Amino acid sequence: ALDSVGTNNGTFPNGMSFVAGEVGTAFNLNGVNQFVLVQTWTNSSLNVGLSVGFTIEGWVNPANVTVAMPVVEYERILASPTGNDVGVQLYISSGAPGRIRANVKDTIGIGGDHVLDSAAGIMTAGAWQHMALTYDKALGLTVLYRNGVVVAQANLGSFPPSTAFTNFVIGARTFNGS
Repeated sequence: ALDSVGTNNGTFPNGMSFVAGEVGTAFNLNGVNQFVLVQTWTNSSLNVGLSVGFTIEGWVNPANVTVAMPVVEYERILASPTGNDVGVQLYISSGAPGRIRANVKDTIGIGGDHVLDSAAGIMTAGAWQHMALTYDKALGLTVLYRNGVVVAQANLGSFPPSTAFTNFVIGARTFNGS
């Protein structure tokens, strides 16, 4: 999990395997306990909430789109059951099969939720798809994309997103497993 652009290298706390991806090699998460962990205290460049906005994007190939699957999540304390220990989140199938859900949690009031959902059935199992979440802090505009097409957008308000936590997790919510 080497960062090809910066110094935000990740680790595999529970092991990992790889498969051919849409572009090069991809992480092959087992859906039980494997995830990629980037501990951000070594480099604050992943605290993207400090800037005027952010984009989180990547290629995913979900094996299943009927259960909620975390794509990325900021966590203050790994394995904490407290909602205040979770920051910005991007999920597949949270609340409905094939849905993309973003929660652009804010730092005001200790992690207020700002949820944006796509329609159900946007994501499909067994196929590579590009998904993205963008947030423009000045406008308060949040947009979800699948394969470059807008699938949901809303003005969630202008606030500092909760991205200062010490852990950036790919493929899991460590309290509930991956």
